[in-house]
Amino acid sequence: MKKPKILILLLLMISFTTFSQEIFIKECWGKVLVTTKGETKSVKKYEVYKDKLTVFNFVDNDSKLWVRIGDDLQIIKYSATKSKFSVNELLTAGKSYSFHEEDDFMDKVFSLFSSHESDETAKVSNMMLSPYGGVDRADNDEDRINFGTLQIMEGMPFLLDWGILQNDSVSVYEVIFTDENTDENIESKIRLESYLIYDTTISNRRSSFILNVLEKNSGVSIKGKIETYRIRRKDRETLWKLRDLAVEESEKNGSFYQIIFIDALMNKGLICNAAYYKYLFNITTKDQQLKEYLKNK
Repeated sequence: MKKPKILILLLLMISFTTFSQEIFIKECWGKVLVTTKGETKSVKKYEVYKDKLTVFNFVDNDSKLWVRIGDDLQIIKYSATKSKFSVNELLTAGKSYSFHEEDDFMDKVFSLFSSHESDETAKVSNMMLSPYGGVDRADNDEDRINFGTLQIMEGMPFLLDWGILQNDSVSVYEVIFTDENTDENIESKIRLESYLIYDTTISNRRSSFILNVLEKNSGVSIKGKIETYRIRRKDRETLWKLRDLAVEESEKNGSFYQIIFIDALMNKGLICNAAYYKYLFNITTKDQQLKEYLKNK
């Protein structure tokens, strides 16, 4: 009777060992070359490297890699003392080659990608108001769409997108926020645009509310709950500091903090907050790598 359990355990151990013996490239900044079996090329994100003799060459001070090794996220960066790293070195050295002027802070940032306060966080990433999200038609009502529950960070701006309601003619949207418990009308707006950027006041006053958007010409509506995300205080402080660094960077030429910040919000299921900052950074940045990232995210 114990054999199935033993087999499952062995499979899990094999799977974990395989995953921990490879390097996954989440993002690449600057020029980083990789040499495998005598062939040299530029590193691209989403590539996976397993050959232990493969060597990464960080060409200059702008060269950085954001990698996942096993369960760990790391930033590997060029330094004057070492600019070449083999896959074997990175797999066996732990975080000793991870370099950043704020190592402790980056450790806190990367902890955001593994700490979850509830199972609902993972579910939220499958729900969005726009066409690329998971929405469901309400039972027996083809004109009403239920998007479930979305979470937002208290005090942080967010963007709501209901482009799924757009039709070929000119669309007019009635946007209504109501109290979840009393059905009291908190706020209502008429919009011609298929999105709404919202400041922090509504999330500061309410921990949850109902959003109902009606496309007045077609009669099709979308409805669901928006609630404040419960987050540990130390994670909140880390996320806000990362946000400040990202906003500061957006006024210059760069993408390092902005990309990691957007990824952290998405990982937490805070897709409406992420949507706002993607919108903001796309306006302010001149960095081509960031524009490409925002277009594909």
